[in-house]
Amino acid sequence: KAVPIELENSFRWSTYFNISQNKNTMLTLPESYREEGFSEDLGYGGFESIVFEDTNLGGIFGYRAKGVYARDEDTYVRDRNNNLVYDENGRPRRLRYQTATGVEFEGGDMIYEDINHDGLINELDVVQIGDANPTCLGMWRNDFTYKTWSLGVSFYYSIGQDVINGTRYEIENMDYGMNQATSVERRWKKQGDVTDMPRALEGDDRNYVASSRFVEDASYVKLKELSLTYNFNRDLLKRTFLKSLKVYVSAQDLFCISKYKGINPEIGYNAGRANTIAIDKQQTPSPIRVTFGVTANF
Repeated sequence: KAVPIELENSFRWSTYFNISQNKNTMLTLPESYREEGFSEDLGYGGFESIVFEDTNLGGIFGYRAKGVYARDEDTYVRDRNNNLVYDENGRPRRLRYQTATGVEFEGGDMIYEDINHDGLINELDVVQIGDANPTCLGMWRNDFTYKTWSLGVSFYYSIGQDVINGTRYEIENMDYGMNQATSVERRWKKQGDVTDMPRALEGDDRNYVASSRFVEDASYVKLKELSLTYNFNRDLLKRTFLKSLKVYVSAQDLFCISKYKGINPEIGYNAGRANTIAIDKQQTPSPIRVTFGVTANF
């Protein structure tokens, strides 16, 4: 809705604001899916989207990451009361990956929440770790007019959308033979190191599986358009053959405010999927565009 404000018949300000929210609910599923839900592999890093009845499309599922183990002894299994769990030989049990005979977690490995406290990190610990549906989105437009000058300012915003940062997944996994981001330089290297970047492991994916480590809030506010226009006074044009004349300059996508770590928080949904998930596959952000123009009526 436009809200005009006028001062002394020479200044006018009109502002437009809208806000929207999209909601969806899965009302019913086939009998075979009702207990475990409809699961779809997103084809990217092992992330899944699972839909149950009375829930929404767009849920992101994976492990809940909680940092990096500083020391080997931090990987000991604890029960629901935070008490150490011992093996048959009376030694503290180590958390294992996938199975009871799987590799043991060590200092420098990612911490994943053991949801059921069974001492294993596997599919039973997969939970919802994000929602690709924005809480709200919209725009705010302002038009200012002072005598023969006009200024237009448009902001776009999106709040609360979770995005799988596939770019970070690719350049922070420290897989052998791949280029990596400079952020991996702060990786865990020795017992006692306190960091958010796990150690480098060759041929072992436990530190870069689908988890909340790569799911980020992509909320943003973007200056979508800024335009300045000068309309020549009609009295000046009486001496010419012109009925009207204006010159303008406009710019699009000048800046974006966001805590998202990728290069562009405006991530669309993963096309072709039953469950609409936002995945950042290194999309190129919109470039800054500047336009100069002249409009004349004869």
